[in-house]
Amino acid sequence: MGLVQKKGRLGEYWSTHNLMQTPGFSVTIPRNRFLQILRYLHFVNNEDSSINKENKLWKVQNILDYINKRFRAAYHPRRELSIDETILKFKGQLGIKQYIKLKPIK
Repeated sequence: MGLVQKKGRLGEYWSTHNLMQTPGFSVTIPRNRFLQILRYLHFVNNEDSSINKENKLWKVQNILDYINKRFRAAYHPRRELSIDETILKFKGQLGIKQYIKLKPIK
């Protein structure tokens, strides 16, 4: 469970109604400023024909590659490394799916 409950519409995060309000959102960033950033922040030119648009992450692929490269450069694991792959039941819809044959929860 996350720290913020997912809302149906974007504007609901800034609601002042007792049942709908999400404390901290309106204090952190005003709704109109967030919508401006959401509207104008782009990581790729949509008109570029050389981009593989079959990749479902094509709009953010460049920034993902950059961040992953920086993380690999910043973190060098020591001798002992423990990896815990927690599997959670998820009934939502994703455009990016990965079928895990041996997944215990389906």
